[in-house]
Amino acid sequence: MSDPEPVGPPSEAVARADELLQLDQNAPERRVETKIANLLEAFAIRFEQDYQTNAERADIFCPDHRILIEVKAPGRATAPEESQGRRGGETPFAQLERYLLAERKAQLSGLNFGGSRPWIGIVTDGRVWHTWRWRHQEAATAEPMRQSWHPTGATDLCTWIQALEGQEVKQAIPSNPLTVLEPRHRDLQRLFEGRDEDVSLQTKRALWLDMMRAALMAPGPNAIDRLFVTHSFLVAVARGVIATLMDPDAESIDGSVALQEGFVAWVTDDVQGEQWAQALFEHIHEYEWRNRPGDVLRPLSTASGIGWATGQTEQVRCVGDWRTSTERPQLSCP
Repeated sequence: MSDPEPVGPPSEAVARADELLQLDQNAPERRVETKIANLLEAFAIRFEQDYQTNAERADIFCPDHRILIEVKAPGRATAPEESQGRRGGETPFAQLERYLLAERKAQLSGLNFGGSRPWIGIVTDGRVWHTWRWRHQEAATAEPMRQSWHPTGATDLCTWIQALEGQEVKQAIPSNPLTVLEPRHRDLQRLFEGRDEDVSLQTKRALWLDMMRAALMAPGPNAIDRLFVTHSFLVAVARGVIATLMDPDAESIDGSVALQEGFVAWVTDDVQGEQWAQALFEHIHEYEWRNRPGDVLRPLSTASGIGWATGQTEQVRCVGDWRTSTERPQLSCP
């Protein structure tokens, strides 16, 4: 049996690459950047333009692939290690490296669990491409990859981008994890409704309510069940994030074991709950949490008092400040 034919780049990507290569010599830098962004979009590569690092804004950052791109106007990327009149004589390469090392440092100085995925830095005007590689280690220096490369055409450029794309390990968690985790909350609500007469569940619910009253954050009688489920969900998510951060390269993590303590233990009291917990933890483990700066779960806790509850003040007060609970330390994952 013959080997399967390699899959070529998407036709839309080839068309957009051709648009980039055909840009007028007098095109402004922002126009080049837009065309590169369009090309990345055609590959479904997630990226952020004007990405804020600790060393000013980078033109384009692809967080799932650890790629930073410094874009120049046509003709201004020919010699990236020569000054182009920037402050202090900074070269395009030095500019790129400053941004990239700032972002790498932010990740390494937070919850650093190693990781083999390298950083890729690119200086380009769309026609000529210069590429370097940095290992994800403190003090690791730039290693030249492809320098002064002129693609022979749109397909050539797309094939090269596909090779870079293959370095992805995990997709970065969105800035608002709610967008990918909310369906799990709805599943937990249905699980609760099917067991609301369970004695063990009611005991844990009563303990939770006592805790909330002691914290002067007791919900109104019509909100108790809804917020009990939501708080249970938030705690489960927090424990899932901690579990994946402790071993981000593990093939899987055990959700049922992590939820055996505290009021949230009601979830895993039966087989359906154990299956829900495992599905949640596997979902969490699919994402890269270490490269998202700040309190990664804050959007969940904020939205939970508005979107998942009815929006009444007592519910916002109850769930919106749940981060103070000993169940959930703040998680900062730069």
